[in-house]
Amino acid sequence: QSFQTIVLPTMAIAMLTGAGVAVWRTLTPTLSEPTPAADSAPPTLNSTTSSTGSLAPGDSQPNAEVILQQTLDQAQTLQNAGQYEEAIAQYDEALAQSDSSAIAHWGRCYSLNQLQRYDEAIAACDQAITLDPNNAQAFWSKGYALDQRGQHTDALTLYDQAIALKPDFAEAWSNKGTAHLLLG
Repeated sequence: QSFQTIVLPTMAIAMLTGAGVAVWRTLTPTLSEPTPAADSAPPTLNSTTSSTGSLAPGDSQPNAEVILQQTLDQAQTLQNAGQYEEAIAQYDEALAQSDSSAIAHWGRCYSLNQLQRYDEAIAACDQAITLDPNNAQAFWSKGYALDQRGQHTDALTLYDQAIALKPDFAEAWSNKGTAHLLLG
């Protein structure tokens, strides 16, 4: 009989191809909050900027919304480059411009998670969720922070909320599976 191994981020699955029997073996279950792919990146503001960030026709100066979007774009670039402290500073700048930016609060949460500052991350995610209860990324990121603190049951609830908002949210599904493994 031959074995086929498929490696996933948190486990390996060994399948006996002839018998169709699956054996699950936990390697080292780890939760990950990878840099969001384009499809899981936070939405941008509904602004007067084009996809290149230029002004809309007829605008002579950038308005507050355009400036906020530019600040958020800079923060996202820094975040994607792994420069989390600098990204947080940019998100703070965005929040100084508009404290009601759910995107900025979520970006802070994500970056704080990467720096293992989970209490601050949870507070930032709570703000994002309050401002935008449909932000699947905020539920996922808060769940990640809770998982890192060992609160796996609470994290599962948040992963379920993220998945309910975005059923194809692969990272939330992955972390949900890992949290189940960690619970035993």
